[in-house]
Amino acid sequence: MSIDPATDDDNPLYDEQTMSDTELCGDAVRGSVAAMRELARRALSSAMPLYATAAQWLAMAAGAGDAVARHMLGTCYRLGMGVRRSLPMAVQHYTVAADAGVVDAVYDLGICHLLGTGVVQDVHKAVVLISRASIAGQIDASVMLGTCYELGICVAVDHARAFALFCSAHEQGNVIGRFNVARCCHTGIGTQVDVRRAFDLYEQCLVSDMPHARYGLYLCYNTGAGAAHDSHAAVRYCYEAARSGLPEAQYELARMLWNGTHGVRVDRRLASAYAHCAAVQGHARAVEWLGHGDVDARDVVPADDAWLFRLRSGTEHVVGDASVRVIG
Repeated sequence: MSIDPATDDDNPLYDEQTMSDTELCGDAVRGSVAAMRELARRALSSAMPLYATAAQWLAMAAGAGDAVARHMLGTCYRLGMGVRRSLPMAVQHYTVAADAGVVDAVYDLGICHLLGTGVVQDVHKAVVLISRASIAGQIDASVMLGTCYELGICVAVDHARAFALFCSAHEQGNVIGRFNVARCCHTGIGTQVDVRRAFDLYEQCLVSDMPHARYGLYLCYNTGAGAAHDSHAAVRYCYEAARSGLPEAQYELARMLWNGTHGVRVDRRLASAYAHCAAVQGHARAVEWLGHGDVDARDVVPADDAWLFRLRSGTEHVVGDASVRVIG
């Protein structure tokens, strides 16, 4: 039985993933958008991603009317992958794909309106789009919509609904949804406080190397909430979160290093560096702590500015060695 790739992309006998690149190229030239998308996918997933090649195949598929490819092409323009970065062009492609019913495009378009990326910021329109994507089953949209209900962004504050949306995302395997369920259980947002469940969910988030989950475990071990009080474990998780760039953890670690609490040895140079890292990210208490003179001005910025930069970016191996002093 012969298959016409130009018209039978949805035919179950047509399996582009098992075909060779040569076969796919032939079908793509004859108009198969499925072949074009598969060639783009292979270009992006190769050991050395061929972004320009992927963008070319996606442009061909989008030109042939494929809405999924148009959404992917919009992402190429948003990130500058294989094409000159153009946020307005990304929004244009997202809009066409969203109008064609691509749910991921609806969500991405909503985020663009929320942040003012490539378009005039319109938070109300953003929430409408994100809500539409959530109703259609887009998991990330459910998490974002939950945040809108928690904070009252263009909707009335509704913590119970926020928690329900986070739970829905968590149940579908979304790690950010899982973390938000843990956070709500920890603090009683939209549900009763359940520190044991919060602790268990924080631990489950560790497989995704989430700094916020490590900070949550620090809070649990530090206060004995959901787990037995353990200063050593608390400092270890705080240190790991701080090394990942989380300003809340950087500030807490700075105070430990400055005052020598929680069994941490005093290291004021390292303390001031972590406080500075938190402050430049806008952490209000770190800014206040540095600004009120609690820290000696001579210690605020290390002598080697390059060292501070490496600390911020997580590439300072000397700080890694210092973990012996921090948590050993």
